[in-house]
Amino acid sequence: MMSLRLPVLCVSLAMAAMLGACGKEDATPANAVGKEESLPKACVEAEAAQRRCTETMAAGYERVGQAGAAKMLRDALPGELEKARASWSAVGDKEGLERACTSMRDALRAQPQCSGK
Repeated sequence: MMSLRLPVLCVSLAMAAMLGACGKEDATPANAVGKEESLPKACVEAEAAQRRCTETMAAGYERVGQAGAAKMLRDALPGELEKARASWSAVGDKEGLERACTSMRDALRAQPQCSGK
């Protein structure tokens, strides 16, 4: 079970680090819902990178007979991404958000556990 906690922690820490770089929210989550289309392209790319990374890690768990761990990763992702989207939409500094999302996207792409190699 210890091996399962590390990837889940990595996903959560990556999201938290990126969100922390964005600054404080300028709106309530209720006001942020439905504004995904106004997100910077880098944030949409960061979300896609997180989905690919999670799927790669989950597939790795399945290959070694840890289907439960794979399911846990996949099940946790939508909620984490929804929280991130709400926070991103509430950020007033779109240039800062773009930089933070670019950093997150690039960091996810660079992580060995995300490449499946």
